[in-house]
Amino acid sequence: MIAAAVLFRLILLPTTPSLSDDIYRYIWEGGLQIQGINPYRHAPSDPELIPYRDHIYERINHKELPAIYPPVMQWVFALGALPGRSPVVMKCLFVAADLGLILALGALLRARGLPAARCLVYAWNPLAVVEVAGSGHNDPLPLLLLVVSTLAIIRGRPAGSAAALGLSALSKLYPISLLPLFARRLRPAHLLLAPALMTLAYLPYLAAGGNLYRSARQYAERWRSNDSIFSVIVWSAESSGISPVLKEWCDALGIDSLYSQPHLVARAAAALIALSALTWLAWRQWKSGDEPSRAIFLFTGVVLVLQPSMHPWYILWILPWLCLYPSPAWLLLTGLIPLAYLDAAWVRWVEYLPFYALLLAGLVVELPVNRRRAS
Repeated sequence: MIAAAVLFRLILLPTTPSLSDDIYRYIWEGGLQIQGINPYRHAPSDPELIPYRDHIYERINHKELPAIYPPVMQWVFALGALPGRSPVVMKCLFVAADLGLILALGALLRARGLPAARCLVYAWNPLAVVEVAGSGHNDPLPLLLLVVSTLAIIRGRPAGSAAALGLSALSKLYPISLLPLFARRLRPAHLLLAPALMTLAYLPYLAAGGNLYRSARQYAERWRSNDSIFSVIVWSAESSGISPVLKEWCDALGIDSLYSQPHLVARAAAALIALSALTWLAWRQWKSGDEPSRAIFLFTGVVLVLQPSMHPWYILWILPWLCLYPSPAWLLLTGLIPLAYLDAAWVRWVEYLPFYALLLAGLVVELPVNRRRAS
């Protein structure tokens, strides 16, 4: 079974990425570090980097922005760029992490008393194969570390769990938001371990100053693509009259009117909803003392449906948890989300209407069952 998963990935590994150009950014930033250049300090288009421009530079997206990925991911980029500026070499690292994730999922399933064969939900899923082995996306690395962190909690190794969670957040920032879901089983010293690791890892890059989080801020404030519920929140902000009121306040305070735009009001509302969900789930975790896998699954689902930008590979973040908590709605979305590459107006209706219909149907069926269990 695992051999088939390896074969699927080997078939796509030597192909040239055609659905996404993110891997060229990985190679570029890895190459800069080999040259001793801080990738957070300079955007690719900065004049200081003209001597380093080559065929990889021509394929980089958002050339006006410096690095966005955290330090551990930057170190992996540098490792991938050492043998040469090759997409295949860089993809090998993330395919290796992907295969490691499959093995970690098998161990997690066994620790939960579930059949290890359930890891095939991830291992054989076409979205995972195409987005990692085909396009070279880096998400398996932080996901591997997140699953290892969850497994360590179940096995009673809180220090290892906190360290793995910190490393996961140093690969992509999202996992640090999950720290409250681990709090019930971590001692105070362990709770500080992940933030401490993150602080230490960023120290070598502090010369970038405000550029350190410039790209992350641009992403949070501006980027929008293939969203669903976020569109409804934007529409609500536009039709509620909130935006003009905020504009008056911002103008009176001398703040750029950018901050009174409906899409930013919507981003703040989406963040508040996500924070409320995280608080509720963390409270339930603290009360029950359960390990955090189900809460991670639920919170990740909330974050994904609220996303202003929903690229197909973002669904990889919930896919491993479907091995533990099968959801027909989310499994369906893994098959529908690649339609986003067509970039057509009708695509979102085809992607999301069946997904939300199936999701709501599942909730209608599950709620009475949960009430009976509670009673």
